[in-house]
Amino acid sequence: MSKEKKNEKNNSVRALEVRPIPFSDEGKVIAMDWTSGFDVEQFLEDNEDFAWGAYLDGKLIGYCTLGYADDCCDLIEKHPVHTSDSLLLSDVFVLPDFRHHGYGTQMVASAIQKRRKIDRIPGNPVFAQLMTDQLKDFYSPIGFEVVALDEHGFIEGGVMLKVD
Repeated sequence: MSKEKKNEKNNSVRALEVRPIPFSDEGKVIAMDWTSGFDVEQFLEDNEDFAWGAYLDGKLIGYCTLGYADDCCDLIEKHPVHTSDSLLLSDVFVLPDFRHHGYGTQMVASAIQKRRKIDRIPGNPVFAQLMTDQLKDFYSPIGFEVVALDEHGFIEGGVMLKVD
């Protein structure tokens, strides 16, 4: 490939498509589950709006799940803004080669927006439980805020909340 063609390819805008993952992508999701340690494959059958995929040039590069925030920890279920329509974001994962390019942020923001549109509830609260406090830096720019800090200054229960 010529240097000019290579530069043209690197400078082209690569559009990320975020949509529910079809069952036909089960094999790709299983492979990604092995890498992520999650089990998103279990949600694919009859998936309409729970498991969301990030597709770059038609390739699945990441996923997340976005379901109702029921059967959660007390910190979520007893939170003043929690309703039966509240959502819980989880299983957020982007393949290592595609990290630090904004794809994960775009995937999460788009999945929330599209899920709210499907549910016809534009501002329903979205909770997220973080595996580590360091993920706060990922979720904050998307609009998530820490619900509470424990006595050591860590995010209590790893819970963050997005309300629009």
